[in-house]
Amino acid sequence: MNKPILSLIVMLLSFSGLKSQIDCSKRLDVVKNQLENRKILHESVLAEMSKSLDTCLSNDGMSHYILGLIELRKNGKGSKNSMKNFEIASKMGFTRAKTYLGYSYKNGWGVQKDLQESLYWIRQAAEEGDDNAIYTLGYYYLKGIGGLEPDYEQAVANFHRSNHQMAKYWLAFCTNFGLGTTDDKLDAKRILLETETPEGQSFKEYLDTNIEQEFSSLKESKNMVPENMGTKNTHGVFQGFWLEKDWMDELVLRKIPVSMDFKSNNSGDVSLSLMIQGLNYPLLLNNNGRLKKDIEITLSAPFKGPNHPETITYLVKDITVYRNLTNEALELQCTTLIKEYEEQGPPISIQVYGPESIDLKIDKSFYVFPNTFDQVLNYSFTLLFQSEVHLEIFNLNGYRVKQFEFGFLEPGEQLLEIDCNDLRPQNYIAILNINGRKSTKQVIKKY
Repeated sequence: MNKPILSLIVMLLSFSGLKSQIDCSKRLDVVKNQLENRKILHESVLAEMSKSLDTCLSNDGMSHYILGLIELRKNGKGSKNSMKNFEIASKMGFTRAKTYLGYSYKNGWGVQKDLQESLYWIRQAAEEGDDNAIYTLGYYYLKGIGGLEPDYEQAVANFHRSNHQMAKYWLAFCTNFGLGTTDDKLDAKRILLETETPEGQSFKEYLDTNIEQEFSSLKESKNMVPENMGTKNTHGVFQGFWLEKDWMDELVLRKIPVSMDFKSNNSGDVSLSLMIQGLNYPLLLNNNGRLKKDIEITLSAPFKGPNHPETITYLVKDITVYRNLTNEALELQCTTLIKEYEEQGPPISIQVYGPESIDLKIDKSFYVFPNTFDQVLNYSFTLLFQSEVHLEIFNLNGYRVKQFEFGFLEPGEQLLEIDCNDLRPQNYIAILNINGRKSTKQVIKKY
């Protein structure tokens, strides 16, 4: 064979090998992206992926990482093989594999759950610039995962560094509530406009309907004392709120009306019946006010996070009962676990008021003006809960001369303008009825 022909054969073989390398590189990238980003992959698709890569996989970090992803996606819960491949890829310096080691330790994918080990690998990957790890580190700082104390400024800094879509979501969340940054609801909406995830759209809808809502600060823990439920004020129906707070226990992020029926028994234990969002949950406390058995409470999701569930299940693990002297309320502080995320839940307080406390709060906010009045009589008061309201006006002989039905009014400040143009000038007795509880005032129409 002459030299020119031999050179041509060598060149063609070299080109063929180079083309094969390029094809493999492209194929590996496509499969990696599919495995990372597609939520559902049928078992047959995973098998086809494995088959298509037979000639491309080698003993390098990318290959072991992809093999780990395929094993992980087979049942969604990982295996010893997925962990083994992630560990090999990590030792070879493949950064994204370190992120998935962190995920595996957090979620128990093929390994015993270990949040501190998860944090170790997430930190390493974040330091090496992995976008997913940077977002996840921010999430860990936000909620205090892996032994971290919640640190909102660190969380916001990491969300700013990451281009991950959920980093945008949580950045908007922090901006809306002022966690680690200045609160700015309009800027939160601007951030969400850049986010195309279902979570971002859901949170934007939340902001659209709650843009003017004020969230109260909770700085009154020093004015609370332990309460022995077995011996004090344990009978009757109480009204109150489920207060879902931020992870540093300073800000109320969600407030849901509740009612609670208290009953004590001969042993000193207290049976509670909690009604919230139309469902009833029985709780049993011992005579020191501690929960005797874990209870699951399922509520609508407050703000849709990862995997955007419609509901959240709070596994209540412990309850400590206090008397809140500032609010004249009984407060049940709950330790919870979020089942959907398998994470410790945010601080929860169930704050309830007895009838006398509610009446006292309404009385303090109650005004009738002007008195003496001419044409219109005004009633001003504040409702803690949705309440049925009506008003009756009687003359001094006991005859009812006016009756007004206002139906169910929403919580908040109320101003009722009563048209009394047709009443004769004299003294009257006006009785305002709120959920069956009456407030009586003597009123005078000008002569």
